[in-house]
Amino acid sequence: MQVLVETTEDLKKRATITLFSDDIEKAIKDKVVKTAKTAKMDGFRKGKVPINLIEQRYGESIQQDILIDFMQDNFSKTILQEKLNLAGRPQYLPGKYIKNENYTYSVEFEVYPEIKLKDLELIEVEKPIVSLNDDDIDKMLEKLRHQKKTWQEIPDLPAEMGDRVTFDFTGSVDGEKFEGGTASDFVMNLGEGNMIPGFEEGIVGHKMSEEFNITLTFPDEYHSESLKGKESQFLIHLKKIEKFQLPEINEEFIKNFDLPEESSIEALRAEIRKNMQRELTKAIRKRIKEQTITSLCDLNKTKVPLSLIEEEIDALRTKAASYSDKKDIIKELPRSVFAEKAESRVLVGLLLTEVIDQNKLTVDENKVQVFLEEIAEAYENPKETIEFYKNNKKLMNNIYNLALEEEAIQVLLKNAKITEKPISFSEFMKQIHETDTAND
Repeated sequence: MQVLVETTEDLKKRATITLFSDDIEKAIKDKVVKTAKTAKMDGFRKGKVPINLIEQRYGESIQQDILIDFMQDNFSKTILQEKLNLAGRPQYLPGKYIKNENYTYSVEFEVYPEIKLKDLELIEVEKPIVSLNDDDIDKMLEKLRHQKKTWQEIPDLPAEMGDRVTFDFTGSVDGEKFEGGTASDFVMNLGEGNMIPGFEEGIVGHKMSEEFNITLTFPDEYHSESLKGKESQFLIHLKKIEKFQLPEINEEFIKNFDLPEESSIEALRAEIRKNMQRELTKAIRKRIKEQTITSLCDLNKTKVPLSLIEEEIDALRTKAASYSDKKDIIKELPRSVFAEKAESRVLVGLLLTEVIDQNKLTVDENKVQVFLEEIAEAYENPKETIEFYKNNKKLMNNIYNLALEEEAIQVLLKNAKITEKPISFSEFMKQIHETDTAND
């Protein structure tokens, strides 16, 4: 075997491998003889078919099988011989086979980049210092009350923001109805901003059973090209107005939550604080991890294998489709939509792997247990949840990977520049929500 490995572009390489004809012909001959021992052919007993007939019938397929085996086996030897760190699947480029002549073929592939971590002491992290106080508990209690609110029809009062209204509407532009502009028994909470600007405000002040028109202009950024910037008229028939009523915080209200019987308001507040603190701890850890990774990547930019980016694009597309009711649309999205995020994820994976390898990090079983308990606490039966995870190999692998990543983050934070920033609970959680929404 003769081998020539050359770089074609960045992390792309091509191996040109020449196999000696004697080795190939011997392997083909041996396979023909082996096939003859079990071959069946009309006019001959099993295993008694002449070699020349075996070659006529099976020779071409035997030759192809041998060449494929030789190509794969010798490329595997090349990987070891040249100490190549392959990324993704190699592409075999067969040569032309001529009997009794050396056979040359090529393999195109990518390798992992040689990563040398640098400037780790320049990693900067802003650590949120968040205090959870009684006002935050009060706000969460109010939010829980709103989740349990009831609606009561009010026939005599005009609609106002916060009301739930039921109505029919017919929209038109230049006197012509447009697609999606008509609905019956449409239910909407005024003030949530789900309609075009001015629509909800146009209903405020009207009473039940009224029929009226409102004139609005579609925003320039509206999704329908035919309606962008157009003035429109909506005929509205207001059929029902409902105002919400919040429950009192009493024994009946407390029964809505998974608390022991006859629990007090203080017990409910303590449970709320516990849950909020758990979510806060996770959010702070997530924010610190995100900043650490972003800074690490900024300081250690490097080319990553295109084959890994393509694999990550497939994974992101599959994940996006699994969370959407418009799977067909997502599958048709161009790959470029996912490319930037995919490249970033590949780089993060390579850099964290290097941190783990350099520091010979191993999984901390205590960290694994902490992650398990954090996940389980969000469910009604934590013990059952933990057992479910422990009996699911894939889920446990995810937990182990998270724990190992956390070890890597802690190593990076030892040399990082950390500044503390006091921030209110509500403002911090708002930032987390906005970041999560932007990343979805």
